[in-house]
Amino acid sequence: MPENRPEPCSDSDIRHLEISYREKLGHLQNPASYPESPEQLEIVETHMAWVFLAGRFAYKLKKPVFRPDQDYSTIDARHRDSQLELLLNRRLADDVYLGVEALRINRRGELELNGEGRACEWLLKMRRLPLSRMLDQLLLTRQADGQTGEVIGGRLGQFYRRCTSVAISLEEYRERFRRGIEANRVVLEQQPELRPALQIAIRQQDDFLSRRGQLLDDSIRQGRVRECHGDLRPEHVCVEGEVRIIDCLQFCRDYRLMDHFDDCAYLAMECERLGQPEVGAAIVGQVSKVTGATAPSPLLHFYQAYRATIRARLALLHLLAGSSTDRDKWLGQTRDYLAVAVRHGEQALQTD
Repeated sequence: MPENRPEPCSDSDIRHLEISYREKLGHLQNPASYPESPEQLEIVETHMAWVFLAGRFAYKLKKPVFRPDQDYSTIDARHRDSQLELLLNRRLADDVYLGVEALRINRRGELELNGEGRACEWLLKMRRLPLSRMLDQLLLTRQADGQTGEVIGGRLGQFYRRCTSVAISLEEYRERFRRGIEANRVVLEQQPELRPALQIAIRQQDDFLSRRGQLLDDSIRQGRVRECHGDLRPEHVCVEGEVRIIDCLQFCRDYRLMDHFDDCAYLAMECERLGQPEVGAAIVGQVSKVTGATAPSPLLHFYQAYRATIRARLALLHLLAGSSTDRDKWLGQTRDYLAVAVRHGEQALQTD
């Protein structure tokens, strides 16, 4: 009987076991590693990923990190999340999100992007959009107007019409906001100078839940709670011929389940913060027109107050984790968002 011997490992098999994330990152920092052979490579680091800007394309590599709501700790987990990010973002930017490509180990044991061999990492490939046509830049340079808002609102309205309503209990929906308000308070009260404004904002939002919570219930009864974008900010909206919207909150479905007026009111709040509230008002108005649904003004103001407080919390977290040179920037943003929250919180409690 012939002896059963294991097949010898190839160089790529051995290499697959030995290669480190640091080595992959180093390879991707070389412009020669990309099929496009860009003359130069720009590298952007975020909390959860590295983005490599290679000519007309961008490649996103997720960091091997773990959080309760984000698990990128294994290659398979990063692959799954990249595939999900591709699928979800194609809903509003199908020609921007091009595919998920493999970083492979070839027969010589060398790393090769989109080549042959065993996959050892995965990157999301995207077409780069012109920065000058992103909504934040259009707002800052006063190139956006009510008509721009109507175009964006029309695109969002069509998107919301395609999304199916999600079943959720009235109590659970209110509880989500209670938990979010508490999470905001816990972080923001760590900065003593913010406490006076924070106390007003939190009290306003608590009062709204107690006195006008039925407006949240109505959003469920009317079928407006859907799987939305979840992170509608001006820097995620491109107005280039047609509207393309990128970077949805892909990693946690619960964060995307919301009243579609919550989703677009967040974008309207950000337009207001950048000095053009008429653009945001046009977005919400056109969403209402296209979907045939309406939301009362106090509810829209509550959504904007709540989202502004979340943005204040996130800005402060940057400050708490950053260097001293970031202090003025992030503390200033935190104050600005809290001021927006208080202003909208006051309006949310006013009688129509």
